[in-house]
Amino acid sequence: MALIVVAALVITVPFAGQAFSVDGPLELDYAKMEVDHPLSQALPDYDLFGIHYDHYLNTHPRFISTYLSLVLRVTGSPSEVPIHLSLAIFPIIGGIGMYFLGRRFRVSGLASALLFLASPMFMVNAHLETDDLPGTCLWIAAIVAFIYAADRRSNWLLGLSTLLMILTTQTFFQGLSVLPLGLAYLVINRQFRIWNFMPVAAATLLFGGYLLAVHLSYGQFPRF
Repeated sequence: MALIVVAALVITVPFAGQAFSVDGPLELDYAKMEVDHPLSQALPDYDLFGIHYDHYLNTHPRFISTYLSLVLRVTGSPSEVPIHLSLAIFPIIGGIGMYFLGRRFRVSGLASALLFLASPMFMVNAHLETDDLPGTCLWIAAIVAFIYAADRRSNWLLGLSTLLMILTTQTFFQGLSVLPLGLAYLVINRQFRIWNFMPVAAATLLFGGYLLAVHLSYGQFPRF
């Protein structure tokens, strides 16, 4: 675990002072808005790539911008170092998740984690303030917790996987893939205990509530 944490910090901390880039400024605009309007889902009177939007709905749900808005409340300013350091928790979560995923399928957990963290896709994105890498890390943690919960009939792991599935589907729309994969794991392994379906059901219901709230507020669904 210590090696995994160190590896995650090595690919993030040295870049903590890097300027915001790619989709980061857009995500920070959402975070700044949510400091004063935490229930708002769209940026009002927003210009993006030369196009004006009365209300700009993002292409991802709101967990990361809400998380960053909490960081802004604590730090008081959108500075690069605290923002990037606050996001370092996600590579740690992803690395630890890959460790247990490797062990579950009988390969080296440490090698799985380190190869995951050292992959070019991961290292390039590890210090960016966007949804994709946190979503991927939460996705891995959610499926790992779900598999271990089903295998061990553990109610507390089911609770953990429920939380992680909710966070995953509220981070990026690609995270919805964790829901059918979770069901597929139960079917393939014939683990039909009613409590095993709780994480998938809870995440599905809350995501449906998110879609309904956006549609009622803005007359349209999020930009998938």
